[in-house]
Amino acid sequence: VDGKDYIQMSNDKFEHFVKFGDFLEWEWVHGNKYGTLMGPLEDVLDAGGLMLLDIDVKGGLSLMDEFPDDTIGIFIEPPGDDIPEQLEILEERLSQRGDESPKLIKNRLKRFAIEIEFKDNFKYQFINEDLDETVGEIEKIIQENIK
Repeated sequence: VDGKDYIQMSNDKFEHFVKFGDFLEWEWVHGNKYGTLMGPLEDVLDAGGLMLLDIDVKGGLSLMDEFPDDTIGIFIEPPGDDIPEQLEILEERLSQRGDESPKLIKNRLKRFAIEIEFKDNFKYQFINEDLDETVGEIEKIIQENIK
């Protein structure tokens, strides 16, 4: 939801935030610019709140570096015995969604092959064999860490 889950903004405004260092991190992802603004993160943490962010590996690493005591790093990967099998399964899943072009799927697969190399930087790692089961396991980890 715009304004809650993300903020849509003009390219000029985005570049302004980049210029003045307002992003924790930002980059081009699948043909779009994405970034994590520092202000909202700091506001929630200062208020003792909790956030759940769905960000790429670069964003996750930046977040864990900037807020090491306030971050639960979680890496989620598709099932498979090796990277080629994982890529095959990921491609099948993305294709079945029906909401991404073949070019975008190809770009996501390239990105996964790079990002998987960083999974050991995350404290928790999950293989998403079954979505409901994976969500349940992640919820347990979050509950254990916020007590």
